[in-house]
Amino acid sequence: MTDLSQTGMAALLTLVFVLVYLLMNRMTYLLFAEDKARAQLGVWRIPERTLLCAAFFGGWIEAKVAQRHLRHKTRKEPFRSQLNVVGLVHVAALVLGAMALPDVSRMAADAANRMMVDGAGTFLEPESPKMPRRFGPGS
Repeated sequence: MTDLSQTGMAALLTLVFVLVYLLMNRMTYLLFAEDKARAQLGVWRIPERTLLCAAFFGGWIEAKVAQRHLRHKTRKEPFRSQLNVVGLVHVAALVLGAMALPDVSRMAADAANRMMVDGAGTFLEPESPKMPRRFGPGS
């Protein structure tokens, strides 16, 4: 695998991660909204464990937005504290992930500097410069 394809794969995986994260956030908000509606109707509720799991697996931001916007589960302990712990875990994971990920733009620039494209659009390794021979015949 060349550096360029590794860079493309890293960018694709980053895009997929961001899209899944956004989808999980939206789904978590909708779960909170559904639970609020069920609470107002007095019918069976969504378990707190389900709401916390949705927040943990990618929906923490929208969980906090829903909590404030819908005024839902704002005073309920230990739920409120547990949701805040999930937020701390998300922030820590984001910081550690950002520190661990390679700089994709730097990788792409390095790959572009090392490769040249011929007229057909295929990648060629640049030729090494011809060095004069120091030993042997002809020196």
